[in-house]
Parts: sequence; structure tokens; C-alpha cells
Amino acid sequence: MTKKETAQILEILKKAYPNFYKGFSKEDAKDAIELWAMMFEDEDVFTVANAVKAHIAMDEKGFPPVIGQIKSKIQALSRKSIMTEFEAWEKVKNAVRNSLYNSGEEYNKLPENIQKLIGSPLTLREWAMLDVLELDTVVQSNFMRSYRARVEYEKEYLAMPKSVREFIEEISESINSEKKQKESMKFMNEFLGLNQTME
Repeated sequence: MTKKETAQILEILKKAYPNFYKGFSKEDAKDAIELWAMMFEDEDVFTVANAVKAHIAMDEKGFPPVIGQIKSKIQALSRKSIMTEFEAWEKVKNAVRNSLYNSGEEYNKLPENIQKLIGSPLTLREWAMLDVLELDTVVQSNFMRSYRARVEYEKEYLAMPKSVREFIEEISESINSEKKQKESMKFMNEFLGLNQTME
């Protein structure tokens, strides 16, 4: 969203909440435009306008929205329906039923976000060997808690401006690269140590 478009959005809010914006100076308005433009830099004006309108239509308290409220509205308006933790567990449980011999095939049928939580087909196979009671209590509880946390994380992550997401990805890549280097150095040191003892 450009600064000009952001100004139009804030003008809508000013009309909807005239008492709140009564004492706003030109400097205050400029600062608000800068902040909103930065926070919605990767959103189109149509999406933000619809989220603002939805907020105004449902507002019962009479206060203008903060940025986080509009981000949540955008997610609610644009998001496909997200599987509940119970629906996700049913998919996993169905996969487990056939995973003693076909874990790879069953794993590949699962949605990507569930695959990431499970980790590998081997986990499905291990779960298939468990007692039904343990699967339906301990494993189910742990999976559903992890799934809830993952959905919440993804929701927060997607609400962040693109520049912040890119920064997080850079840090993650840097950390992963550093870990790989340390593992590689450890392996080489152990290998060299082995070679020296063999000589």
C-alpha cells in the first residue's frame, strides 16, 4: 500500500471516528501515515480497505482500530478455513491406521503443515505400533497442542510485514548455517583425531 493509499484509508477512519481524530495535528497525521504504510507495505489497498470497513461495521466500542486489529481482520477475510486441531488429528489418525506397512504413502497424503509437525513417515509407523489407548491419549494430546501452537505461530508470522519476515528468515538461515558448520567441524575433528590414533 502506498502512502497516498494509506492516507485514504486513514481518512475513512477519521470520518468513522471523528471524536478520536479531533486533536490530530498535521504532524500526527503524517506520522500515522508513515507507520500504517510501513506496516501494510505488502498489502493492497483494496484488502486493507475491506478489513477497515469490516472493523467499522462490527465495532461496538467506538474506538478506531489499531494495526494489529486490521491485520487480524485481513487474515480472517483472506484465509481459507483452517483445519481445527480435531480435524487435523482425524487426518493423522486415519493415516496411522494404514502406516504399519504404508507409512510413506500415508505421510505424502497429509497436508504439508501436518507433515512438518509429524516430521517423517517413520513417526507414523511408530505410532501405528502403539497401543490404541496411548495413541488416543498421549499422542493425540501432544499432537493437538503442537498443532495449535503451529497455527498460532503461522497466524502471527503472516501478520508481520514482509521486511520483518525476510529478516527472520535471514536469521534462521544464518543459525542453520552456523549449526552445519559446527557439526562439520566436529566431524572433521573427530575424523582427524581417529586418523591420528590409527597412525
